Amino acid sequence: AAVTASGGPLEGQLGTKVQTLGGKQLRVNAVTVGDGTLEAELLKDDQPIPGFTRADCVPFRGDEKLALMRWRRGERCPQEPVRTRFYVKCARFYGLASAT
Repeated sequence: AAVTASGGPLEGQLGTKVQTLGGKQLRVNAVTVGDGTLEAELLKDDQPIPGFTRADCVPFRGDEKLALMRWRRGERCPQEPVRTRFYVKCARFYGLASAT
């Protein structure tokens, strides 16, 4: 699990290796505390993909095992291989999965 500083405002970052998500949805297992959030952006060649940047992400708040990550471009990830960068603030991030 990735956990940010307990009770503090510090933000952590976590990145994945290159994955082929192939148009699937990205789901996360996470718990936020207070005003905590989990945000994600998709990267190609280590650059944020337009429409899938952190600014485009709808921040996750709550306690879910299969929470759906969403961006302005929707909930389906691009077909090409990408990396995912997560921003974790006052949260516990346990894992991720891709689903149809």
